[in-house]
Amino acid sequence: MYRQWVRASKTYCLSGMQRYNTCKKIKEKIDSDAFFGGRYVGKVIEIDSSTRGEETEENIQKLLTIEQNTNPVEIVLHVYKLKEGWDVNNLFTIIPLNAAKSDILALQTIGRGLRLPFGEITHVEEIDTLDIVAHDHYREIIDDIKDNPVFKKRNLDDEDIPETEAVKVEAVVQDQQISIFDDMFKDANVKSFQEIDTNKDIDNLYEAYQKAYVKKAAPKKKDSKPDGQITIFDLFGSGDDTNSVDTGSKEEQAPTDTTVSQDNIDITVELNEPSKSNVPELYVKEIFKQKVEEFKKVAISVPKISISYSSSIEFKSFTVKRNVMDFDVAASKIERYDAVNNRLLQTLDADPLMVDDSENTLACSLLESIPEFSYDDADLILDVVEQYLRLIDGDDETKKRIIRRYATVIVEDLQQQIYASKEEHTEFIYNVQQDLIVFGSFAKTKLKHVYGKLGYKKEVADKKNIKNYLFEGYRKSYYPVNSFDSDDERRFAVVLEDDEDVVRFIKPPLNQLGLFYRAGKQYNPDFLVETKNCKYMVEVKAANQVNNEDVQEKARAGVKWCECASKVDADGKEWKYRLVSGEDIIIGNTLKYILGLAVEVKNIDK
Repeated sequence: MYRQWVRASKTYCLSGMQRYNTCKKIKEKIDSDAFFGGRYVGKVIEIDSSTRGEETEENIQKLLTIEQNTNPVEIVLHVYKLKEGWDVNNLFTIIPLNAAKSDILALQTIGRGLRLPFGEITHVEEIDTLDIVAHDHYREIIDDIKDNPVFKKRNLDDEDIPETEAVKVEAVVQDQQISIFDDMFKDANVKSFQEIDTNKDIDNLYEAYQKAYVKKAAPKKKDSKPDGQITIFDLFGSGDDTNSVDTGSKEEQAPTDTTVSQDNIDITVELNEPSKSNVPELYVKEIFKQKVEEFKKVAISVPKISISYSSSIEFKSFTVKRNVMDFDVAASKIERYDAVNNRLLQTLDADPLMVDDSENTLACSLLESIPEFSYDDADLILDVVEQYLRLIDGDDETKKRIIRRYATVIVEDLQQQIYASKEEHTEFIYNVQQDLIVFGSFAKTKLKHVYGKLGYKKEVADKKNIKNYLFEGYRKSYYPVNSFDSDDERRFAVVLEDDEDVVRFIKPPLNQLGLFYRAGKQYNPDFLVETKNCKYMVEVKAANQVNNEDVQEKARAGVKWCECASKVDADGKEWKYRLVSGEDIIIGNTLKYILGLAVEVKNIDK
């Protein structure tokens, strides 16, 4: 396998296929609960000549807005439909399933990967790097440009790359049940995990759980009824054992493979139906009640909130000043010269040119030079121009000549004064997308056969490699084990476990909170903490990083999120944001003391 390092990394998934039916089957496979636990359900679109009408229009709109954080699409499958006319910066992975014998197509594919996701080099190697895993044709192209000083390159085949493994970390409710619980809470209109108290609540919740299970997880029996509906009796049979699930016959579960042959390349795509092992257990009521209690003990009620910003500018009336004092309107000289005899023949006076309407000329120039102006600002523009013209000495003819000669200078003078008088208002608008977030599992990548699990209070000597450890033994954590990017974070988790005022905490996985601090850029805070009287979003940073502008920008987004969450929190608790320096985290101190030392978040209204 050949891997080539060039320059940049992108963020999106694009796949091309030759046969439309294969593309459709791939979509059905990815857009199902059986594929990575339903992670990409509703996040896949198919673009090919077989799509028609409203579906095509809808997909086009999704493609046009694909870089917006409100767009759910993460995977695009296309059959030779997206070429030079479609461009997107946030690309993670490109998978061209074709022979790739064309230099132009291969170069275009490499070019897509080389686009900078943030418009500039970030100096983060993982982001600024494009890995090319391909056959010899790509190697030939890279070899042709390897001496080009624009690119840096290294051949990863020649390096000793440490083997890694992905460790899956699940919450108290296993991953196969998480999506069912998510639908259950929505259907039962649960707005707080802590409000689930009575037996009646459990009864209603269990009914919603059964419906969600039938809808999301249960293998359907073939039904001859014309409406195709399935009942709870069809699913579980007429017996009393509701913990027994008919997973269908072996013939119904037999895997089907689709092979696409393109020239000398054979691509086999597995399209296996969910097997018996993929069907989650249906909890009987007593087990269900126990699982809900376990979940409720560690789950913080966190709303999913989207925040957008709206800016408005208001120009206020003001007294105009004349900062350009000298206007020379003297006649210029025109000389007639005899070039043959090298002598001056005559010198004539030339009258300065003038505009027809001084007021109109300046008003139009101002309107064009200030993009924030609209025709609704006509009265302000005319008032400003009239004031300025009154400050210029001379009669109308003189003023017309001055405007003709000095219009650009005058407009610049007025422009500075107008901008100095404006008032800009920025409002943030929030929308509660989901009353409760049910955090799912996450994958932790670590060096294979190196390190392992430690008790959460265990201090490690090689703190630089702390990412290769998993820490266990937590009672208040949503996840039974946690991983950390720094020892500062590990110590903070110890403080949370030891503090009696802390009820529960979550170290939220990537891409599940849905908090954006800039268009297309997500912010994943280190901790969500619930105490007896309050809830906190906490970011832990090294002392030399707390004033970094990127850290501060994320912190400002966190402050705004907490303001919004406080207004809608179903538990009636206030959310607070805290940016904590690692040097202030000392085991033995209380959470209240450490948060009291939190770093100031600057320019919150920025």
